[in-house]
Amino acid sequence: MGSRRLTFALMCAELLAAQLHGEPLPMEARLANALSPGRFRRLDQRL
Repeated sequence: MGSRRLTFALMCAELLAAQLHGEPLPMEARLANALSPGRFRRLDQRL
């Protein structure tokens, strides 16, 4: 699973950099929302 984690880390870094600089997201918005750290808070609010 090492290579998957490396790829995942790079993808998350690209997403974070794009969000910080106000650039277009490097992936679909649905995937970006799924990777958002705030997703846990949103799940708690639904319950």
